[in-house]
Amino acid sequence: MKKKTVLAAVLAVMTGFSLAGCRYDANYYVEEDDPYIASELGAVICYDNLGLGYVNAADTVYRLELTDNKKIDHVSVTAVNKNGESVSADSVAKFDEASGTLTAVGAGTVMLNVCDSKDKVLSSARVQVSPAYPEDPGTQYPLTAKDYTRGQNSLMGGLHDPSLIEIASDDGTSEYYIFSTGWDQGNDIHKSSDLLNWEYVGKPQIARSELEEIYAWLGTETTGYTPSWWAPDIVHASDGGYWLYTCVVDGHPGDTGVWQEIGGERVDYSMACIVLFHADEIDGRYTFEGVLMQSCIPAAGADLDVNAIDPQIITTPDGRMFMAYGSFGTGNYILELNPKTGLRKDNYNRGKWLTPEEVIEQRDNIVNEYNLYQNEYGEKIGWSSDYYGIGISRKNMEAPVIARHDVVIYDDNGQPAEEEKTYYYSMHSFDGLDVGYAMWGGRSEWVEGPYYGVNWHIVMNDGAINKTGNKYMGSFTWADKTSGIDVKLTGHNDLFTNSVGTNLAAYITRTDTYQKLGIASGTVFFSQVHQYTLNAKGDICINPNRYGGEVVRAITDEEFMHFAKDGQFKLVVLGTLGTGIAQSQYISLHEDGSITGAYTGTWDLYGDYFIKLTLEGGETNDTYYGTVMCTWLDDQDCVGMTFTALGRKTEKTIFANSVVG
Repeated sequence: MKKKTVLAAVLAVMTGFSLAGCRYDANYYVEEDDPYIASELGAVICYDNLGLGYVNAADTVYRLELTDNKKIDHVSVTAVNKNGESVSADSVAKFDEASGTLTAVGAGTVMLNVCDSKDKVLSSARVQVSPAYPEDPGTQYPLTAKDYTRGQNSLMGGLHDPSLIEIASDDGTSEYYIFSTGWDQGNDIHKSSDLLNWEYVGKPQIARSELEEIYAWLGTETTGYTPSWWAPDIVHASDGGYWLYTCVVDGHPGDTGVWQEIGGERVDYSMACIVLFHADEIDGRYTFEGVLMQSCIPAAGADLDVNAIDPQIITTPDGRMFMAYGSFGTGNYILELNPKTGLRKDNYNRGKWLTPEEVIEQRDNIVNEYNLYQNEYGEKIGWSSDYYGIGISRKNMEAPVIARHDVVIYDDNGQPAEEEKTYYYSMHSFDGLDVGYAMWGGRSEWVEGPYYGVNWHIVMNDGAINKTGNKYMGSFTWADKTSGIDVKLTGHNDLFTNSVGTNLAAYITRTDTYQKLGIASGTVFFSQVHQYTLNAKGDICINPNRYGGEVVRAITDEEFMHFAKDGQFKLVVLGTLGTGIAQSQYISLHEDGSITGAYTGTWDLYGDYFIKLTLEGGETNDTYYGTVMCTWLDDQDCVGMTFTALGRKTEKTIFANSVVG
């Protein structure tokens, strides 16, 4: 999280709403110097809960740095424990006001409130204090039918297409919400205070009168089909309320859609739209604000089209606002929005609904542009139209999400090699909902792209063997696991940064473990939350283990190997073609920097938590840059070490868990 980033939603500085209880996500915030606090406004520190002596002292402290603003008089300190209960601040961390140093003691969150002489809080720093070694999160799957039954568990079973939001209160507590596909009667909503245990709370309150325009477009009144509410995105509105971007499809029970009379011909079309709702409170009543995108896709010949589903919102540091969207057909798109209204910036068609004929005309125009387009570099990426916006990825993928990070690139000695700059990261889900469904993407200096993998390939999925971009996560299983599930597919994810700077990827996980055990008749699904980090080259590395409160901190060689019996790790190599479930293989990391076992090569731990590996021979022959983390291991149900790294040539991700023994 960038220093001097105001914890306020887009346009907060203009609209003046209170920061108390606001949503935090680095992807949705304008950057402005805080007038009172010069240090980070959110941070995570840790304490050595196992007493092993490895934890770097720098990771146990936060230093509050103030500006020279004359209104500052003193700092008040409050705290909550890990259960969200108010406690003495000294039981969580000890604060020395003279030096501005906060030192970790126990689990919880501390608020350092900068006050004036009348005790008015001018600004606050939020510091989460966590154990250096994650403790049992208690979230392993019991392997019963209840695990995956929608709305009947705390493990996000049956939850599809998650969108995360945090409501951070000024007492140090946070509530997280996930809005997701809800199929009939609206999107689903789940709530959590710790990102581990989730409660199903129902659906957004939307009056039937708010849906008339949507249902008219979908043909609901004439067909009798129940519209289906798919992948949403929930973000903070400019007025301090909430904007719910969601997509509604016609709900036809088969693979076809709604008959339309177009040009005197009856054609079977699949109808969809992306619409915007607003609520003053996240659990309040939502009102219809307008339509942003429509699609009318023929049941036959839909290989090249634009699908009005899967909206995701991103803003730039200067407050511009965009929506990424789309599914299969020609690919995914990005469209600029008005950050004051949340609707299209261009107010296309004065915000009125297009007719099916008008949508089809727009579709024909963009397909022609798509077929002919070639940018100045000879790449077939970046085509555009007034209605659809700009193409950011090509062909068979869905669910685009874009994250924003301020990044420093490091050399192989762990020293800064480039000045900090802002990068945008796109992630997309390739292929259909089967074993090949996986998370791919790229990086760009510009929100509108083009996005490239580390080997300067555009993000494209044009058939079984023509897939390019970075493959971040996919199907895999751990060998000899004593807990956990096989991961048959991953995807349709959100990327989210919370109020203390923890980067989270929430995504669908499907598994056939329950089918193999005779519990389910087929594949079942959950959503899971995982932490991700950026490697020395500034690329995303996702922890393959579910989030368990782990801390991104300095790890030494000695500590790294302490949790690996005889230096053993289970290594997963994600194939780029997406066929089959990747099986982990045993490797050994040796003190001399060599790797032996199923793969051979070298490894080097450097900087605070960076790792560089070379693998030799075959399709894995590459140099991989990654990060290491002490985590709760899903496959062994204990604390251990994990690493994730991305290949510089292959654009493949590898990851491994230590064998604890």
